Amino acid sequence: MYMISLGSRQILRAVILAPLAIFPAMMLLVSGAFLATFLRTYEIPSNALSEYTAASVMALAGIVIGYAFTIFYGVPVFLFLKKIRMLNVTSIAVMSLVPAVVFGMTGTELMPFLLMSYFSLWVAITFWWIAAIHSPNSSNNSSNLTGAKNAPSS
Repeated sequence: MYMISLGSRQILRAVILAPLAIFPAMMLLVSGAFLATFLRTYEIPSNALSEYTAASVMALAGIVIGYAFTIFYGVPVFLFLKKIRMLNVTSIAVMSLVPAVVFGMTGTELMPFLLMSYFSLWVAITFWWIAAIHSPNSSNNSSNLTGAKNAPSS
């Protein structure tokens, strides 16, 4: 019987769960838009339910795209950063924005670039948190969050 190593299980768990972060990210975005509308007009938008329904459908499509990017881009980047010992939230965030920047340079509109950046950051940081921080063999201290080396104790 073949056993999967702990590190591989953590990466597999992150691949399965991280793209699901698109759903709460989308709901947060729609809720923020409704809050901005309410603060500007002091009225609750009449189409709130239909907007949340549309956002849910778009989030499902985004999750499918998120799985593709996670498998074909995120995992290799994660493994590369882990190999060169630069696995921290800053490098993960910067590397997650590379596809969005490339996509943004090919288009003329700003909104698709901003949305792709927003969702890729959500997925990448969730992936990093599950695979690198939330693993049973990590020490779960602040050095894991920033990638800083542990200071020698005196």
